Amino acid sequence: MMTFNNKKGVSEVVANVLIVLLVIVGVAVIWSVVQSTIDKSAREIKTECFNVKASPVSCTPSTTNGIYDVIVKRDSGAGSFQEFKVILEDDRGATQIFSVGGPTVQELETVTETLTTIGTFTASKMKVAVVVGSNPAEVRTCEVFAAPIVCA
Repeated sequence: MMTFNNKKGVSEVVANVLIVLLVIVGVAVIWSVVQSTIDKSAREIKTECFNVKASPVSCTPSTTNGIYDVIVKRDSGAGSFQEFKVILEDDRGATQIFSVGGPTVQELETVTETLTTIGTFTASKMKVAVVVGSNPAEVRTCEVFAAPIVCA
């Protein structure tokens, strides 16, 4: 007859079960922290910025200092927006920002504007960002998607 005096095997099984349970509890605790961060970040992402994009087409300085003729093109993508922000940047990195166009600009349509800078600002680059949001509490400016162009 077998005797059950050898309890070494039982203690190893109990130890392995405890380790597995500790790992499961640890994963659950870590997931609860990570999940709240992911949920919070997901709520902050606005898909309008992925739907409406714009590209700078040209930036031409006028013969008068501080005046630039700019053309902005709305890229393809359905969605509503408020306006375009044209960002003129000089060689030192200083910027001046102008509102251009509006929600009536259709896909693949261009907008031409004449912008007058303030002071002795000489633009070297032009970037475009899109402003989205239907109600005033949700209006925000999206990231610049297209590469800047040279003002020449």
